[in-house]
Amino acid sequence: MNSNRISSRTHSRGFTLIELLTVIAIIGILAAIIIPTVGKVRQTAKGAQCLSNLRQIGMAFNIYPQDNKGYYPRASNNAVNGVAGSGSNWAKALTPYIPARPTTNLVVINPVFLCPSEEIQPTPGATGSNIHYFATYALENSNSVATALPTNTNGPRLVQAIKNPSKTFLLLDALVDANSTAATGSAATFTIAQADLAAAAASRTAMSFRHSEGINVLFIDGHTSKFTLDAIKTACPNDNTGKSVWNGKEY
Repeated sequence: MNSNRISSRTHSRGFTLIELLTVIAIIGILAAIIIPTVGKVRQTAKGAQCLSNLRQIGMAFNIYPQDNKGYYPRASNNAVNGVAGSGSNWAKALTPYIPARPTTNLVVINPVFLCPSEEIQPTPGATGSNIHYFATYALENSNSVATALPTNTNGPRLVQAIKNPSKTFLLLDALVDANSTAATGSAATFTIAQADLAAAAASRTAMSFRHSEGINVLFIDGHTSKFTLDAIKTACPNDNTGKSVWNGKEY
């Protein structure tokens, strides 16, 4: 038997430089295709979680009147057990249905109030009221969040007072303050909303379009939807139709 022939058959041939470069190029092309797709899938998943959060909050909002004589909580200035004074926001009012972490001031610390797409997140052990959503003035009887007194008409809304709950905005994605890791406010007026819709992104004061240039909205009846800037301008125009959507009243 010829030993040289056997040796030539068992000798493995290495990759040439051209073959290695080809493989590297293919890997680069695949990475360029896959990485953006993975990023989009991740953002879609976060957007879906945000909508799920809003639906959970919506369920709490619609259970609340059953225990409170048919009234929704106010945007702010709610009287809440365990909280000094009467200035509690809507999220604190919902703590019997979406429990907060126990603290001396019943601050709101629950993942359901946090949008996963928001870059500014509370640090572990944070003690503030961390909320990434703001309310419309549909929760306010006279569209004012001033303290409710017997001598004026400010106060919470009865369920039946909102004529079109399936068309009335309740909560939206909020801009978050980097210092407090919370929404810039618990509620926003129709005037503020329209100013934000007309402003450049850097000049907005309440609304956040953090879902691939979209904003998530919870309606009074509990359903949710994502809007682009143009779509929300159409749904909530700067006229009496828009006021009805924002304030839950007929004009």
